[in-house]
Amino acid sequence: MSLYDVFHRAYGWTVAEIDATEMGYLLTLMRVKALAIPKREEKLVPIDEVGL
Repeated sequence: MSLYDVFHRAYGWTVAEIDATEMGYLLTLMRVKALAIPKREEKLVPIDEVGL
């Protein structure tokens, strides 16, 4: 997935709007969005237990 697609889906921005935005700001938005997504707890499934 391209960064254009990520920002278009999240904010509805066009390619021109994304290109006109500072990279530092875009990276900050990505980081904040990643922190806002709740982490799911991983659970062991039978294939994970092989080799334990």
